[in-house]
Amino acid sequence: MSIALVVATLGFQSALPREIAFYREKEPSKLEKLIPTALIIVALNSLITMVLLIPSSGVIAQVFNEPRLNYALKIMVLALPFSALMGVTISITQGFGRVKEKVYFQNVIYPVI
Repeated sequence: MSIALVVATLGFQSALPREIAFYREKEPSKLEKLIPTALIIVALNSLITMVLLIPSSGVIAQVFNEPRLNYALKIMVLALPFSALMGVTISITQGFGRVKEKVYFQNVIYPVI
C-alpha cells in the first residue's frame, strides 16, 4: 500500500509545500492553477493505480505465497485515492505555513478511520 501511495502521489507531497511557498511570494496568481492541477493529477493517478491494482492483487498474493492477501489488497486499495488526496491536501496547507491541519488529519482523523 505504501509503494502504491508513493506512485499515486508522484512526489507532490514533497514538492507542493515548497512550490506553494515560492509562488505565494513571487507570483500569487499562479497558485490558482497550481493547486487544482496538482489535486486533479493526484486524483486521476491514484484512481488509475487503484484500477490497476485490483485485478493484479491475485498476482501479488501469489508472489508472496499468501492467498488471503488477495482479498486484503482489494479492500485496502480502495483507500488509496482518499489517502493520496489527504496527503496532498496536507502538503498544500503546509505550503501556506499552516501545520494544525497536518496534526488533525495525520494524528487524529487518519488513525480513527
